[in-house]
Amino acid sequence: VPIRMLPPLAVAKGIPRNVDVLVVGMSEGGVREVPEAIARAFSKRFGLSVEEMAVSLGVKAQADSKRTLPAPGGGPRIVVVGLGSEQSDEDLRRAAGAGVRHAASLAENGGLSVAVSLGTAGSRQLAAVAEGALLGSYNYEPISTDAAKGGAVGAITVIQPSDAKGADVTAAAEIVAQAVVTVREWVNTPANLLYPESFAEHFDDAGCWMLV
Repeated sequence: VPIRMLPPLAVAKGIPRNVDVLVVGMSEGGVREVPEAIARAFSKRFGLSVEEMAVSLGVKAQADSKRTLPAPGGGPRIVVVGLGSEQSDEDLRRAAGAGVRHAASLAENGGLSVAVSLGTAGSRQLAAVAEGALLGSYNYEPISTDAAKGGAVGAITVIQPSDAKGADVTAAAEIVAQAVVTVREWVNTPANLLYPESFAEHFDDAGCWMLV
């Protein structure tokens, strides 16, 4: 049973040029952290701000609320997700996951480049968003001889304007998310392919002996 690998994760102060989808958050105070250049381009093209269009389409601050907004010119499509009432680390983790999962559903083929901008403050929130974004990119694909259908998330960038230690955070987030995804793969694998002997081999190959 192959171990499903997650897309590469990066932290940047600004949105990369090749991003296909931008995930932003809706709080009780409105839409947060839309990069200024994208906000201007959006208002110029549609005559509405990102927040005004999001509200008109029914986006709310509650968790699991999400909508896709059109791309402003040659820019990325925008996914607006609710951040929840408390905006705790867990709220941000869930919002990032929901946003990236929704972005993945927009892929027709190839790998989408997704940027997540939720206004993280400090390393803890950055770690929560990074973990959520990686886990949101995961989708179990049953073992089959047929080719996988549709596209997926090919790269994730978490926008963090402050000087948090992005490299340390991403490394830790990748370890946590990869461990979770590996366990999910094992849970979903049919019993005729993952039985005690083969499971012991996969457990050892994954380096899980280090966790015992």
